[in-house]
Amino acid sequence: MPDRGVFVVDVRSDSSAARAGILARDVIFELDGGPINGVDDFICRVARKQPGDSIRFQILRSLKPLAITVNLGTWPNELSSFRSMSIGCGVVDAQPGAMVVPNSAAT
Repeated sequence: MPDRGVFVVDVRSDSSAARAGILARDVIFELDGGPINGVDDFICRVARKQPGDSIRFQILRSLKPLAITVNLGTWPNELSSFRSMSIGCGVVDAQPGAMVVPNSAAT
């Protein structure tokens, strides 16, 4: 069992994450083959992606590992604040796809 990751609190029904099958209460512990070391790491790594990119996630659902690929879309206007948070990640003009934003790290 992974000891780090992000806990999915909510998934927008119109998001790329929902279309890929990510559900609330999933724990995302790996992104493109590398471990996720908390919410900041998750945000930065997703923000570096572009619309049309795919991200491979390893998740835990009901304590069972599952692989999911998310094909990124564009940011909904109401998530522009998430886009601006990515500036601290070295991403100046982040335009990645819509993704679920976890509110707390998994423990």
